[in-house]
Amino acid sequence: MSRRYEEGNLARPLEYYVPAISYPMPGIEQPDKEKKDKSRKKNLEYIEFNRRAYYSAGKLRAKMARRLLMVFLAVVVAAVFITWRNAKIAEMSFYNTGLRRQIVEYEKENSLVYDQLASKTSLQAIEERALDALGMQKASSDAMVRLGDSNRVGGVFTALGSPMDDSEVIEQWVEER
Repeated sequence: MSRRYEEGNLARPLEYYVPAISYPMPGIEQPDKEKKDKSRKKNLEYIEFNRRAYYSAGKLRAKMARRLLMVFLAVVVAAVFITWRNAKIAEMSFYNTGLRRQIVEYEKENSLVYDQLASKTSLQAIEERALDALGMQKASSDAMVRLGDSNRVGGVFTALGSPMDDSEVIEQWVEER
């Protein structure tokens, strides 16, 4: 056999004895009930503290989220209102422009109608229409009646006087004819 097997770790017998290090044996401690209850109570208090801290942090987060949501909603409402108001202003501007255009057109039509009406209602047009429609004659210069100075009262025309003075002038004129 080769020396290899003879000199291997497993093949060689232990020539010397190494004594084991002896450590003191630990005593198995039995935890007393008070210590156990105390540590359990401490653990429960710690868990309760963490639960309350988490709960209050959740409440605080919810409050902050609500406030943030309210601010966001206020900004959105303000933006919507401003946009709506600007749209209304633009709409009213277009509406006013259309109305101004209509007013200008109506003023043009009104001036045309006024010119036509003025041409129909002038004294000369009425006189011509009366001559044509009613068969009236145009007054000549010898048919016109002139009132003399005898019809004046105190140097003032009777038109400025009372109605009785007017009737007297008319009667006087009829009698002179």
